[in-house]
Amino acid sequence: MHADARSYVELLDRRNLPNSLSPFKAIIVVSIWFTLDKIGLRDNLRHADFRDTCHNNAGGLVISTALLTWFMVSAQTDINRYWLSARIGIGEVIITVLAIYIWHDAIMLAFSESYRASR
Repeated sequence: MHADARSYVELLDRRNLPNSLSPFKAIIVVSIWFTLDKIGLRDNLRHADFRDTCHNNAGGLVISTALLTWFMVSAQTDINRYWLSARIGIGEVIITVLAIYIWHDAIMLAFSESYRASR
């Protein structure tokens, strides 16, 4: 996560675009998420009272989901700002076409028996 955030910051800095990302923020958010996840797992293993465990897990889940959503929205906002200022070249077009083909193939393999049989 640190490397991804650092890469985004470098891309935005090259174009002199404002950004809300920082590698430190990424590490803090992932650390809090990981800690809340481990606390919930520990509570599940130690306590026999299912209702208390569910309430603790639900609270941790809400907090970690809110943190990750906040981080991803800020990252997506910065990525959108970058792409609005970028020129799209032939490389991006080729990668997009290949990605669409791969997704189509995966969806058809998952849901169409006749498509699987024709392969």
